[in-house]
Amino acid sequence: MTSKTHGTHRWIEACFLAFLGCIVLLDAGPVIAFEIAPKWSVSAGTGSANAVTVGPGGDVYVTGHTVGATENYRTVRYTSTGTVVWSKTYNGPGSGTDIATAIAVDATGNVYVTGRSKGNGSELDYATIKYAPDGTQLWVARYNGPDSDDDEAVAIAIDATGNVYVTGESRPAGTGASAYATVKYDTNGNQLWAKRLSGGKASALAVDAAGNVYVTGTANGATTVKYNSSGTQL
Repeated sequence: MTSKTHGTHRWIEACFLAFLGCIVLLDAGPVIAFEIAPKWSVSAGTGSANAVTVGPGGDVYVTGHTVGATENYRTVRYTSTGTVVWSKTYNGPGSGTDIATAIAVDATGNVYVTGRSKGNGSELDYATIKYAPDGTQLWVARYNGPDSDDDEAVAIAIDATGNVYVTGESRPAGTGASAYATVKYDTNGNQLWAKRLSGGKASALAVDAAGNVYVTGTANGATTVKYNSSGTQL
């Protein structure tokens, strides 16, 4: 931790493993302004970063997408000092738009990424990927809604036994209403259940210690739904 004072400016910084820098802590006193001094800043090339998390060992994981002839998932693991450990891309079967939007890391360092990906014979699908700690791709699981229209995952969570939960928006063909679409996979990427709540789009989810799943978003107003571990709506 460092502290510097320059005239009426004082700042204290401590590294917090944020993607681009640090958290700034201010002490009591006549501080008029403060400045942020990043610990490190790195670029993974052209594209966009959409989500970041920190793993159990302090490494930083970022996901988003590349920009080029097609957009592909890009997921990067950094050390806590900003050194690239590995970088992985994913081009879906439709070789079109593939944009990762959420990331999670489990207690053993496996990495899970989800988002939207152009299908082969469908529009956008959920595409969820599991990587081993060394970046080896272990599986890809895709979800195509009943109308084969756009399905866009926005959130992911992992439970204590390694099951994976993904939610987002599933659009119908034509002019019907979108739905929350929440999917549970086992640790090997097999789909265990998929549940839909008509009338809106999900924006976040969480899982408790008992495996209950909580999904929230907008469905005819702000709406939160609870499922048990078997997918029964409670």
